[in-house]
Amino acid sequence: MPPQHSLHTDIVIVGAGIAGLTAARELVRHRREVVVLDKGRRPGGRQATRRAGGFVFDHGAQDFTVRDDRFAREVEAWRDAGVAAPWHPRLVAFAGAAPNEAGREQTRWVGTPGMNAVAAHLADGLDVRCGVTVGGIERGAAGWR
Repeated sequence: MPPQHSLHTDIVIVGAGIAGLTAARELVRHRREVVVLDKGRRPGGRQATRRAGGFVFDHGAQDFTVRDDRFAREVEAWRDAGVAAPWHPRLVAFAGAAPNEAGREQTRWVGTPGMNAVAAHLADGLDVRCGVTVGGIERGAAGWR
């Protein structure tokens, strides 16, 4: 049976991807005590960058798009911090007999120097604990564990 650990905090967030880290930052901004747990070696979730055999490559989401004004402001802040940049790939859709270019209508963004740079930026200053597997939660008389 794996070891059980106890946390004494207001809020525990499981997952150090973009959503979990954004939620944690907002909660901390409202003066809540937050701990973020993630099973990976570093924050990132689907925006992961791997290193293997002398190579570095993005593993998971290759880019992201912006469809909300609030998110656009956040992405501009990431751009200003140097952790995100617009990406202009040549995309081709294979539908029917001939391929045609697709995806030009929306700006695509990437993390720089790798996709996990945005997550590392968001995790800065937070209590993020990596390498932690959460096997389950249960409610007891003294609260959640």
